[in-house]
Amino acid sequence: MSGGSLESTMGNWAGIVYDSGFTESNLPGGSNASKYYEKYTGISSGMPTSTISIKGDATYETMWWYYDDPFFILDGYPWSSRGGSYNYTTSAGIYRYDYNFGSGSGSVSFRVSLIP
Repeated sequence: MSGGSLESTMGNWAGIVYDSGFTESNLPGGSNASKYYEKYTGISSGMPTSTISIKGDATYETMWWYYDDPFFILDGYPWSSRGGSYNYTTSAGIYRYDYNFGSGSGSVSFRVSLIP
Protein backbone atom coordinates (compact mmCIF):
# COMPACT_ATOMS: atom_id res chain seq x y z
CA MET A 1 0.00 0.00 0.00
CA SER A 2 3.01 2.29 -0.02
CA GLY A 3 3.43 5.13 -2.47
CA GLY A 4 -0.01 5.51 -3.99
CA SER A 5 -0.89 9.13 -3.40
CA LEU A 6 -0.37 11.84 -0.85
CA GLU A 7 -3.83 12.57 0.56
CA SER A 8 -4.81 15.88 2.10
CA THR A 9 -6.52 15.64 5.45
CA MET A 10 -8.39 18.14 7.57
CA GLY A 11 -5.67 18.64 10.14
CA ASN A 12 -4.71 22.28 10.65
CA TRP A 13 -2.27 24.25 12.75
CA ALA A 14 -3.98 26.97 14.80
CA GLY A 15 -6.40 28.12 12.08
CA ILE A 16 -3.69 29.27 9.64
CA VAL A 17 -5.17 29.00 6.12
CA TYR A 18 -2.29 29.75 3.68
CA ASP A 19 -2.99 28.34 0.17
CA SER A 20 -5.97 26.16 1.12
CA GLY A 21 -8.70 28.27 -0.47
CA PHE A 22 -10.23 28.89 2.95
CA THR A 23 -10.30 32.30 4.57
CA GLU A 24 -10.25 32.82 8.30
CA SER A 25 -13.94 33.68 8.12
CA ASN A 26 -15.05 30.51 6.25
CA LEU A 27 -12.80 28.00 8.03
CA PRO A 28 -15.12 25.89 10.16
CA GLY A 29 -14.84 27.05 13.73
CA GLY A 30 -16.66 27.80 16.88
CA SER A 31 -17.84 25.07 19.17
CA ASN A 32 -18.18 22.56 16.27
CA ALA A 33 -14.65 22.96 14.85
CA SER A 34 -13.55 19.51 16.03
CA LYS A 35 -16.40 17.98 14.03
CA TYR A 36 -14.82 19.16 10.78
CA TYR A 37 -11.08 19.14 11.37
CA GLU A 38 -8.32 18.46 13.86
CA LYS A 39 -7.03 21.80 15.14
CA TYR A 40 -3.52 21.56 16.60
CA THR A 41 -1.96 24.22 18.82
CA GLY A 42 1.10 24.55 21.00
CA ILE A 43 4.76 24.51 20.08
CA SER A 44 5.74 22.19 17.23
CA SER A 45 9.18 21.24 16.01
CA GLY A 46 7.81 19.34 13.04
CA MET A 47 7.88 16.05 14.95
CA PRO A 48 4.82 14.77 16.79
CA THR A 49 4.90 14.83 20.57
CA SER A 50 2.47 13.48 23.09
CA THR A 51 1.61 17.05 24.14
CA ILE A 52 0.50 18.38 20.73
CA SER A 53 -0.89 15.24 19.11
CA ILE A 54 -4.59 14.64 19.54
CA LYS A 55 -5.18 11.28 21.14
CA GLY A 56 -6.44 8.89 18.49
CA ASP A 57 -5.17 10.87 15.47
CA ALA A 58 -2.50 8.18 14.92
CA THR A 59 0.42 10.58 14.60
CA TYR A 60 2.34 10.08 17.82
CA GLU A 61 1.14 6.49 18.17
CA THR A 62 2.38 5.38 14.71
CA MET A 63 5.55 7.48 14.42
CA TRP A 64 8.22 5.62 12.35
CA TRP A 65 6.11 2.48 11.86
CA TYR A 66 7.50 0.55 8.89
CA TYR A 67 10.02 3.38 8.39
CA ASP A 68 7.33 5.71 7.07
CA ASP A 69 8.38 9.34 7.63
CA PRO A 70 6.58 11.43 10.26
CA PHE A 71 6.57 15.17 9.49
CA PHE A 72 4.12 16.93 11.79
CA ILE A 73 2.42 20.19 10.82
CA LEU A 74 3.64 23.52 12.17
CA ASP A 75 2.99 27.22 11.65
CA GLY A 76 4.97 27.43 8.38
CA TYR A 77 3.20 24.36 6.90
CA PRO A 78 -0.24 24.34 8.55
CA TRP A 79 -2.07 21.53 6.70
CA SER A 80 -1.64 17.81 7.14
CA SER A 81 -1.54 14.97 4.67
CA ARG A 82 -1.13 11.21 4.84
CA GLY A 83 0.30 8.44 2.74
CA GLY A 84 2.90 9.44 0.22
CA SER A 85 3.27 10.07 -3.46
CA TYR A 86 4.82 7.39 -5.66
CA ASN A 87 7.96 9.51 -6.03
CA TYR A 88 8.65 9.36 -2.25
CA THR A 89 9.85 5.77 -2.89
CA THR A 90 10.54 3.85 0.34
CA SER A 91 9.55 6.69 2.71
CA ALA A 92 5.93 6.64 1.52
CA GLY A 93 3.39 4.44 3.19
CA ILE A 94 0.09 4.23 4.97
CA TYR A 95 1.69 5.45 8.23
CA ARG A 96 3.46 8.45 6.72
CA TYR A 97 2.14 11.91 7.48
CA ASP A 98 3.39 15.19 6.21
CA TYR A 99 2.85 18.94 6.29
CA ASN A 100 1.97 21.24 3.41
CA PHE A 101 0.68 24.70 2.47
CA GLY A 102 -2.80 23.44 1.65
CA SER A 103 -2.48 24.03 -2.10
CA GLY A 104 -3.25 21.44 -4.74
CA SER A 105 -0.76 19.48 -6.80
CA GLY A 106 -0.76 16.74 -9.41
CA SER A 107 0.47 14.25 -6.81
CA VAL A 108 -1.98 15.16 -4.01
CA SER A 109 -5.47 13.74 -3.67
CA PHE A 110 -8.18 13.67 -1.01
CA ARG A 111 -11.07 11.58 0.23
CA VAL A 112 -14.56 12.76 0.88
CA SER A 113 -16.05 11.98 4.28
CA LEU A 114 -19.69 12.34 5.17
CA ILE A 115 -20.40 13.85 8.57
CA PRO A 116 -23.83 13.24 10.09
